[in-house]
Amino acid sequence: MKSDHFQNKSVQIRAKNSVLKSRGKIALCASLILLVMCSSFSVFQVLAPDQYFMLKPYALTVGGPDDMFVISITLLAYDVYGWDIKLYYESSIVNVASVAEGQFLKSGGETLFIRTIDNEYNETHGRITVACALLGDVSGVSGSGVIATVTFRTKEFGFSYLELEDTKLANPNGQPIPHAAYDGYVTVVPVERDVAVKNVTTTMTEAIAGQLVNINVTVANEGNKTETFDISVYRNETIVSTQTVTSLAKGANKTVTFTWNTSGTNPGESYVIKAEVPALSGETDLDDNVLVDGAVRILAAIHDVAVRSITVSASEVYASQTVDIFVSVRNSGNFTETFNVTAYYGDVFIAYQTVNSLLAGANRDLLFVWNTTGFPVDVSYQVKAVASAVTEEVNLADNTFVDGAVTILAMPVKSITILEVVPCNQVGDPASTFKVGGMAYFKVKINAVNIEKEEVLVTVNVFDADQTTIGLVCIKGPIVNGISFFILALPMPQVVHVGTASVYANVFSNWPHLGGVPYCPEVSASFTINRG
Repeated sequence: MKSDHFQNKSVQIRAKNSVLKSRGKIALCASLILLVMCSSFSVFQVLAPDQYFMLKPYALTVGGPDDMFVISITLLAYDVYGWDIKLYYESSIVNVASVAEGQFLKSGGETLFIRTIDNEYNETHGRITVACALLGDVSGVSGSGVIATVTFRTKEFGFSYLELEDTKLANPNGQPIPHAAYDGYVTVVPVERDVAVKNVTTTMTEAIAGQLVNINVTVANEGNKTETFDISVYRNETIVSTQTVTSLAKGANKTVTFTWNTSGTNPGESYVIKAEVPALSGETDLDDNVLVDGAVRILAAIHDVAVRSITVSASEVYASQTVDIFVSVRNSGNFTETFNVTAYYGDVFIAYQTVNSLLAGANRDLLFVWNTTGFPVDVSYQVKAVASAVTEEVNLADNTFVDGAVTILAMPVKSITILEVVPCNQVGDPASTFKVGGMAYFKVKINAVNIEKEEVLVTVNVFDADQTTIGLVCIKGPIVNGISFFILALPMPQVVHVGTASVYANVFSNWPHLGGVPYCPEVSASFTINRG
């Protein structure tokens, strides 16, 4: 290539289109690269803008000398098996340090990648030759991606085209793929060194002494040279930590996290947070190298749990009944705590529960169930709850709460009696006469004393005027404390002795064959049966 090939070029990027014309079938071999595969193709100009090579970024301004920058060579194409390019640059302005394969063809399988770097290709220019091809009988790759990355080092101030030449594409059959190639350029300018602290934030504005606080510092490289520098974070004027930011590219930002152990700080004091980057050699804009933003107030470490209240479900219960004891506890400190809560009557243990991981400032309600079976009766018991002390707890006065006296009474004698049985109609109104062939109804009135709820068996046994049994009717159902009514019905058969008849009612604890016994003597009543 002649050096004057680069003279008098416009800064505007130009697109070159080339197509490869095959002169014969090319044998594909894993040991050969596309450079050989396509060497017999001729080049001529066509327009194929939908498939192309491009440099990214295509226009770049960097600081120099002796700065590094990276250019990606990208490709948009279809059914690609291999490619071959040459890239020229002015060697007095920039040199190539390295060339690495991109991921585009690798997505299709194993590849063979070859690159040659010649920073002294001729008197004025350097050149790299890069080629890559898939290996084996595989399909081509379609789409877009990076085929190679080129790392440059700046040498002098000035301007250089980055020009793609002799670009080749081929499909799996060795046929050329029409395409375009778009050049780029780089301008090397005097180095401007400028780093800045852009933002400082903390994960909390209040911390307990000894707690870890994260401090996030965002820095920016506002110069035109990749920079490596230190960042230091301070609480007031005491340094917390220093970290190194390595190879921050120009125009780039980075957030660095510092962890501050607040042990040794003074509770009640607020600490101002500051981040600082020392001045770089040659840096002139130093106003943004320091940023003070935010403060963290240190709190005293407090471990304190408390029983807030006790309530009981009843102040008087009969022996063998249960009492619900409701206990409310609170974490009054500023650490998450786990502790035990024990319920007592007087100083006698009832039960305990473990409160797990109660957050600072949070409450939790507990339920204890006290079974009074076997306790002495006609005695009043004082209920209390005690929270166990947690580590480093000082205030123990609120760990115990006494409230809620419960008196256990003797269980009263249970009584279930039948007050009366009344012949009646179907809604319970009294009736003195029933007709043969009709229905007779009997209302049984039961009085229950000192029961909560009981399942009973109510029976009525009916006899005609000759004291012959007409029938027995039973019903099983619940009764509660007080008065209960049951209405039982019995048909009056055609064969019956008319006149004055009798009904006898009773109440049993269960069916007699299941061990049921009567609660009280039976009660009777008279009525008349007639034939209408």
